[in-house]
Amino acid sequence: MITTAFETLQKTAGVTAKRFNLSQDPKAFSQNEAVLAAIKADGAEALPLTLVDHKIVKKGAYPSLAELSQLTHVSLAQTETAGTKDNGGCC
Repeated sequence: MITTAFETLQKTAGVTAKRFNLSQDPKAFSQNEAVLAAIKADGAEALPLTLVDHKIVKKGAYPSLAELSQLTHVSLAQTETAGTKDNGGCC
C-alpha cells in the first residue's frame, strides 16, 4: 500500500515524495535535524517517520492513505484498490 502510494505521489506534478531506509541511506537520517532529534528522543520507536515540508507529521507508524491524501492534497483512493490482492491482503 505505502509503496504504491509513493509511486503515485512521485508521478504527481508539484509533489516531491522520497523514501529512505536507515540501513541503506543513514546519511539522509543523520543530516536532518528533526529526524535525528526524533531518533535520539525515541530510538527505533520513532520509525517510520513521515515528514511534510521538512516537518515531522507522523512517527512510529506509516500514514494511512487517508492521511497521505490529506497531507499531500492528492487523492489516493484508487491506490488502495490497486495495492490490494483479491483475497483482501495487502501489497
